[in-house]
Amino acid sequence: MNREIEYPAVALTTATRCRFDLTFRRATRPRPIRPGHLGGELIDDARHIGHHNSGGWEHLPNSLPDSDNPQDWADHYASMAIAQSVHEALEWFQVDGRPWLDPHDHAITHNDGVSTDIDALVDEFAARLAQLRRRTHA
Repeated sequence: MNREIEYPAVALTTATRCRFDLTFRRATRPRPIRPGHLGGELIDDARHIGHHNSGGWEHLPNSLPDSDNPQDWADHYASMAIAQSVHEALEWFQVDGRPWLDPHDHAITHNDGVSTDIDALVDEFAARLAQLRRRTHA
């Protein structure tokens, strides 16, 4: 059954104020993966049209797993991919031309320009996804 859904007016007017111009595509060459670094090609900068950023992601040495278990390392590498994806989504999802939640906003707790508040939430999310994966792929 295909029924037209009627959305409230506020939902429709708010949608006109929002933009999400982030796109995903397959990398033209494999992204190098190292314990504290997820490499990547240049990507468009959400904040400055025509500028680019490194497509990589860094993790601090103190966040590396102290483990000989390959699953722990796979979870770590997945957490870097998730962190980069969330960071980019937060930059690219905009309301009235500004990020909905800017990961570079100095009102958020930062360490060297990186939001520790957002990072902590993303780390928790990634850990819960890892638990789900281990439970469903045991």
